Amino acid sequence: MTDKKEKKTEAKKKWKCKKHKVGKHDVFINYRVRTDRDLATKLFYALSAETKEDGKAVRPFLDAVCLNDGEEWEAGFLNGLEKSAVILLLISEDGIKGIEGAHTYQDNVLLEYEYALDKHEKGTAVLLPLVVGKNVDGGLYKAFSAFGVSQYSEAKHASPKSTKSVRETMEKLFKIQGLKTNPDAFGDRISDIVGKISEALKKYGRMGEAKTEETFADKWASTWTVKDVQAYLKDAGLEEFAPKFKENAVDGTLFLQLDEKMLTEELGITKKLHVLKLLKYIEECKAGEAEAEDDEDEEGGDEEEEGGEGTEGGEDGGEGEGGEEE
Repeated sequence: MTDKKEKKTEAKKKWKCKKHKVGKHDVFINYRVRTDRDLATKLFYALSAETKEDGKAVRPFLDAVCLNDGEEWEAGFLNGLEKSAVILLLISEDGIKGIEGAHTYQDNVLLEYEYALDKHEKGTAVLLPLVVGKNVDGGLYKAFSAFGVSQYSEAKHASPKSTKSVRETMEKLFKIQGLKTNPDAFGDRISDIVGKISEALKKYGRMGEAKTEETFADKWASTWTVKDVQAYLKDAGLEEFAPKFKENAVDGTLFLQLDEKMLTEELGITKKLHVLKLLKYIEECKAGEAEAEDDEDEEGGDEEEEGGEGTEGGEDGGEGEGGEEE
């Protein structure tokens, strides 16, 4: 495990949003700031007032509300998106117009589509497009109808972080079954969205991680089996010591109790540098468990603070969301 990888992993573990003071969210709201900010903000507060099957309030992620002061948009949205079980995409005809030229510039909404589709294809999140119509002159409602893709370039999205063609992404997006709504009467869709959140949490858990066979990374270190400890040592680049740990049946409980004397005298690890490295990893595992327990405590205590801030998402932030902002 390299220092760069360690730092990146540690930063993700410690990240917490400004609004909820935790890193985990039930639903991530994607939108174009210039055209759909008002609807996104209304959805955020409407969803925040809802409860899930477990009786807890729905915890949505909206960049204008959840990003920390001074935080880079990309780092914040990635943390919010990666740790959400449902990704809600607000798709309006005006909002997607900016994507038509994305083969010549980076469009951040399209970039979020790409990340969201990747999670959807890997089976680690539920992707829910909310297709938004609009009211036109004379008070008539016009349903969304821009499902064609001929206007999008087959060239690659101009973002250095993208490997997809613009048209490829939009084709995949429009193949996913979504919900249609009138922006002035979206309330009838709130219960549908909450239902999708409940389904996703049963399948993935709040972190948006597919419930596949558990590895050591999915468990508390204190619950590791001997096999899990072996896997951890291999991942940390300390595979050479795995046989000694296996021979002494070191499981997670014993691993967290190891000290310098036990490492040198009981396990025969004589090089000081190796001992220091192992002790460092043991302390990190202990700290990780303590921090996660604190996070769970905060989750239960912060519910009372939800709501009551109906103007917060309207003006402060979120302007990173469009490749061709005004």
